[in-house]
This record gives sequence, structure tokens and C-alpha cells, in this order.
Amino acid sequence: MRTPSRLFPAVAILLALTSAHPAWAQFIAPIRYNEGPGIKISDSLVFHPGISIAGHFDSNPLQKPTDVTASGFLRILAHLDLATLSPQRRTNGDGTVSQARNVEFRLKTAVSFREYLSGNENVKEMRALELDAGLMLTLFPQSLFSVDISDDFARTVQPRYGEIADSIARDSNRATLKLKLTPGGGRLQFALSYSNNLDAFEDSEFKSSNKMFHEIALAAKWKILPKTAIQLDVSEQIYDYYNGLTLGKASSTPLRIYFGLLGLITPSLSILAKIGYGNAFYQNNAPSYNSVLGVFELGYQFGPFAKFKLGYEHLFQDAMLASYYTDELVYLGYDHTIATRFILFARGEYRFRKYNGIPASFGLTETSQNLVGLSLGADYQIKDWIYVGLGYDLQLQNRSGGGAANVYAPNFTKHQVFAKVGVSY
Repeated sequence: MRTPSRLFPAVAILLALTSAHPAWAQFIAPIRYNEGPGIKISDSLVFHPGISIAGHFDSNPLQKPTDVTASGFLRILAHLDLATLSPQRRTNGDGTVSQARNVEFRLKTAVSFREYLSGNENVKEMRALELDAGLMLTLFPQSLFSVDISDDFARTVQPRYGEIADSIARDSNRATLKLKLTPGGGRLQFALSYSNNLDAFEDSEFKSSNKMFHEIALAAKWKILPKTAIQLDVSEQIYDYYNGLTLGKASSTPLRIYFGLLGLITPSLSILAKIGYGNAFYQNNAPSYNSVLGVFELGYQFGPFAKFKLGYEHLFQDAMLASYYTDELVYLGYDHTIATRFILFARGEYRFRKYNGIPASFGLTETSQNLVGLSLGADYQIKDWIYVGLGYDLQLQNRSGGGAANVYAPNFTKHQVFAKVGVSY
């Protein structure tokens, strides 16, 4: 089903209001998969092939507020990585690295396909092929001066909302060059990086939202204790909507500065605490964020096999058609390993998201959302190379206010239950 041109503004604001990009430069999250010990093919290289299949039950695949249609779907994921041996696999009996290397790299690729098992044609049309591929190269990793070169590409497919639009495919690419200096035996660390980022939609209906953005970042770290450091992070981004700005969207050059502490307070208690400042610097007198930023996370290790973390973050991010949004994010997580092979995990997060600078033509009277996510699961590593797992995911979206966008980006609740089996070397 094609999206009629007259619906483009509303569907585009849907994307702005519902896409949850990570704060680090908006690169789309890659496909995640288990990685085994690898197949050693030489003294320098290890090969990581794998495949998994998962059966899902989705209570609301069309993400509708009412009159929902449940469906099952299958997801097949194949991955193939080639990498140099990790330092852990090059250690001698005393724990020291057997030999230093001048070059380390990883070449990765993963393909995911999902097929919906439903009699509803709108649900069946959401079948999707997604891709995650990349290269990471490090020169002189154990030296005073080192260089990281990386490139990551992802094709992601966002499910449709209701029955008014196709699934939305987008291509993202992030290329990064990072220069690192570690004087004083590693007590001081400095990193200067440049990233070129591309975010493009495959459907011509959304081409005005295609963008390229550049990011220049500086990070400095001083180890005041063996496992505790003070850190300064500065980043500047430059956004370019290269197909032309429409519907009031303005270019921007957001700046973020963070200063904080990370590391261990005690052998069991860790902390990440950063306070910062951000300014979005939007052009054309568009609303622009200009205020405080912050990150705080506590982690606690219950013995060698259990770990808990609790965190909060206040951030801002460029939005697709609104000027920007702010997030108040609270999250927690727990991992527990039993007998080295049985892993239990729980993740939960709540976001209060508020949008600024939405064009009046969209008819929004309120610009805030409540976003809730919950994941529970258990994985059992039968052998080093084969695993099974069970899981549950909850996704809840609740947005206040009236206007046309409520038709195209409705409130909804989605439950998913899944079982998987995989082979991973």
C-alpha cells in the first residue's frame, strides 16, 4: 500500500514523534546477536559465523489504539564476522598479552528477515529485510598514539501505524575517524574524532527529511585512581537537509559539553555522573534548546554473577520536523548468570518526551509523550556454540493532545512473546 501524497505531512510528523534514536549522533541501532568463541583460522584471525531463528507472538503489529489484530511472525538472523584475536585470547599463563599488534580490525555483517503469519494483508505486507554491516580498523592499538577508522551501515524497517501507510525503510551510514593519544602510561587519554552521518529514506515521499550531518568530538580522560577517571566530552554537529527544508524545519549546529566522573567507588559499586550544557543553535529563529544536560548511573555487582544498574538522563535531540525534543529518561537493568550458562536479564525504561517547534499546520495542541519499554528474558547456553532463549517485550506509547497527528501516530500498547534458538561460533 502506498502512502498518498496528501498524507505526507502527517506521516512525516509520525516519524518525528515516534522514532527513538540514541543520543549518540542518531545512528540507527544495529542488529544485535550472540557471539560465540569463534573459529581460529590463523595466529591472527578468528571467524564468527552464526544463525538464529525466533518465533514471535505480537499482540498489536499495526500499533493501533483500538481494534487490534494480533499476529505471529518468524525472524531469521544470519551473521558473519571476521576479526583479529582479542587480547584475552592472546594472553600468556600469567595474564600478560603474548604479543602486541600494530593492526586490529573487525569486519561484520548481519542480515535479518521477518515474515508475518497472518491473514491480514496489511500485516503480511510488513515483512522486512534488514541489514547491519561495518568495518572497524585500529592502527597501533597499544601505542602512545593510535588511530581508529570505522564505518557502519544499517537498513532498518519501521512497522506501519494502522493501515494508512507502508512500512518505512531507511538507510543510515556512519563513517568515523578517531585519533587517540594516551601519555603517562595511559593515565591521561585524549581522543579527537570526526564522523560523517547519512540518514536517508528509501521512499521518495520522505526525501525532504533526508539529511547528512557532521560531528566533531573531543574527549579527555584523567585517571585519578586505577579504575576511576574524570572525563570531559565536547561535540559539535552540523545538520544538512540536502533535499531542501520544508514545513518549517530549520538547519542547526547543536553543541554539547559534558564534564563528569566515571569508574568504581568501591569494588562493587560503580558510577557515571556527568553534568553538561547544550545549545541547538537553530536557524531562522526556530525554537532552540539552550540549557543543562545530565547523565547519572549507578551500578552494583552482587558477587561475580549478578549486576544491577539504575540511571537517569536529561538530553535533547534534533527531531525530524519539529525543531527538537527533550527526553527525561529513567532506566534500570539486571543481569544474573547461573552456573556460567544460564543468563537471566531484565530491562526497563521510561521516557517523558517533549517536542518544541512543531509547525502549527499539524494541529497539535500538546507536544509530549510517555514512552515505556520493558524486556524480560532468559538465555541458556547449551554448548559454547548453541543457545536457546525465551523473552517478553512491552512497548507503550501515550501522547497527550489533539490534532490530526493523533490519527497517524496514535497511542498504543504492544506485547511480544518470543522463543529463539541459535548457533553461534
